[in-house]
Amino acid sequence: MEEVLRLNPTAVAAEKTEKTVANSSSIGQLPNHILVDILSRLPIKSVIQCRCVCKSFLSAISQDPEFPPLHLSRSPPDLILCPPLSDKLILFDSDNDRAHKLNLRFDGPPGLEVVNSSRGLLCLRPPNAGPVCVFNPASLEFTLIPDTVIEREKHILMTIGFGYSSTSNKYMVLRTLLLLQQSDIINVGRRCLTDIYTLGTPRWRRIEEDAPMVVFRDFFPTFLNGSLHWIIDENLSSSSTYDYMISFNFDNEKFGEIALPPPFDIGKERDSVPVLSVGVFEGQLSVCVWNLFNRVDVWVMKEYGVRESWSREIVVRTTHLYWPEGSFPVKYMSADIVLFFNADYSLITYNLLENKIVKCIKFNGLPPENDHEAKALIHVPILMSLKELVVGAEVHLLTGRKAWKRWKGLTVSHNSPNSL
Repeated sequence: MEEVLRLNPTAVAAEKTEKTVANSSSIGQLPNHILVDILSRLPIKSVIQCRCVCKSFLSAISQDPEFPPLHLSRSPPDLILCPPLSDKLILFDSDNDRAHKLNLRFDGPPGLEVVNSSRGLLCLRPPNAGPVCVFNPASLEFTLIPDTVIEREKHILMTIGFGYSSTSNKYMVLRTLLLLQQSDIINVGRRCLTDIYTLGTPRWRRIEEDAPMVVFRDFFPTFLNGSLHWIIDENLSSSSTYDYMISFNFDNEKFGEIALPPPFDIGKERDSVPVLSVGVFEGQLSVCVWNLFNRVDVWVMKEYGVRESWSREIVVRTTHLYWPEGSFPVKYMSADIVLFFNADYSLITYNLLENKIVKCIKFNGLPPENDHEAKALIHVPILMSLKELVVGAEVHLLTGRKAWKRWKGLTVSHNSPNSL
């Protein structure tokens, strides 16, 4: 009988079909928490595709409340290039050396500037007056924050920052306003006010009448551990100097200071160590600096808020005469390979063991209008609807064009260190 079954094509086919059904049903019968754990480790593109595989996958991704925050904590960072005064964003896929362009056409003035990224969302603002926009690049949804009319003769908008409070589970926008006095000509004696807008609420609210009177460096504010971080220039200097790092915590709505790495300790030659950027590298607060001996150093704070935990994580030796402000490390490609964004519109892959650049990607077709330096930031996507994330807000969909078109304005080249 066994021989007959082996030789009977119909029986063999039926046996294979039965095994296939058994295998597929076993995948669907996996406990939901195991599916969530497995799927949350995939990149966002793969997760979106998995939603169409079967009902169990769709349920784990779209209906389990544990999935979005878990995927957000594990998702690899994206690099978003932000051309100044432009209506486009460039998303770079480092795994495939591909770039995708998104045209931004909101109901408002053109040339939106990116403020910063926080927990999966981007904050954008017009160059002058107008409503601030909060945008989810993954779902193409956005909401506009009501613009409070500021008495221009009495206030100057100093800075805007975007963050998230885990205590209230709310996204917030921070702004500081310089209160002008008619008798004052210089900044001495002026007060700085602080306002907060909680997404989903009707209006701004004043939280601070005498905030630090400082000028934030022209970096994107860095959001980490519930706080925004800036490098401060208290002397209104145009050079790459610094005074200290300041933070704003969205849970207690208070300003604070963060200790800087050893190269910036009091008593050191401050001007000899220009700051290139402040950011988050591999989940830790980082400061990237240019050493005058043709070297880029990346310092990371191993234990948040602890001065002694600053450690020099990366040393890049280069023949560049200078790396421009806004340059920063993106991520480790492997244990010994790190990806760097250079604000001259290029991405550099650097081998730490061999101390050399092994690949360079140049972004073309994006000439800046008023600045020779490119602007880019790290963004981690979130797979949740903006309507779920900001309950009570009026949410719109960016429509009318194919989102994230393939953009071919880049050149991949393999260069020796001497050529860079």
